[in-house]
Amino acid sequence: MEEADYWYERHRHWAARLLNFKPLKQRPSDYVRQHICFSVQHVERVAIELRHHMGVERIMFATDFPHIECDWPNTRPFAERLFADVPADEAFKIAAHNMLAYFRLEGTPMGRKVMAQESAVPR
Repeated sequence: MEEADYWYERHRHWAARLLNFKPLKQRPSDYVRQHICFSVQHVERVAIELRHHMGVERIMFATDFPHIECDWPNTRPFAERLFADVPADEAFKIAAHNMLAYFRLEGTPMGRKVMAQESAVPR
């Protein structure tokens, strides 16, 4: 995301002058952090390691079921390895809470059941 900010800063002045480009109110990376969510699968440990850079609230665990990239029925061991050394509250956000919030499913029967488990997550 820093690269987008870098190139925007580097080119925004001539783009405004020659192309009548209106300057953004925020940096490109700010728009990404506010409007883009990322999904991770078990092989994307780097995304988990960079979770604070992208924002824990913007990352959702994915299985890609039923495609060939899916690890079902062995998803749990892969997820446990992915979230090893991640605080439980952050792992819960990435594994369940962020998806429920994004799709506004917290109030559904399944959403309430999953969210009830959040209170049992150690902080």
